[in-house]
Amino acid sequence: MSISLRTCRKCETEKPISEYEPTTPGNWRWACRTCRNHQRNAGRIYKSVAKLTPEERREKSLANLAKIRRPPPLTPEEVEERRKERQRRNIERYHTDPEYRAGRLASIYRYQKSEHARPKRRKLKLESRHRRRAALRGSSGRYTEAEFAAKLKRWKYRCHWCGCRLTPEITQRDHLIALSAGGENHIGNIVPSCATCNARKGAKAPWEFMPGRLL
Repeated sequence: MSISLRTCRKCETEKPISEYEPTTPGNWRWACRTCRNHQRNAGRIYKSVAKLTPEERREKSLANLAKIRRPPPLTPEEVEERRKERQRRNIERYHTDPEYRAGRLASIYRYQKSEHARPKRRKLKLESRHRRRAALRGSSGRYTEAEFAAKLKRWKYRCHWCGCRLTPEITQRDHLIALSAGGENHIGNIVPSCATCNARKGAKAPWEFMPGRLL
């Protein structure tokens, strides 16, 4: 006597017809008993969780997380020791493995040409150009990138003239008294400005460009 088989649409396996629940004479459920039991249990769990309040759900989640065994967190001394050990291995490999050294040099070259390093190069180039212009006009003074960053933070990352929000793409350094008008290149004569205001101001004095603006 051959046993009739039926394919479960849930687990997609062939099982005997006895593994299915009958609905009407000659018809059976589309899923086997095992899949149906899994589905019922999942529904019970979902309904039990849905009845919980947000505080009870949080407590249950924390209790489940507490059951997971995690390694103890590293101390700051252990983190620093691992960092130094990894750095030592990388340096040793750099001097002994030519392929690794070539890969590192190639990655450094790619980074220097990437979009991430471009703002840094632009800032250094802008600072050197200001120093060169000041030297050609006999102006004194010099500022660092840290001083301009501190001034930009003090201005709350807004343009000195129009007050618009400054982003790295539009942030420029404007001399209150232009270098061409005898201004100096120290940080006291420099304010953060947007590209539009810097272009409109040009070599004008602050009281000529925006009379009502306090310095």
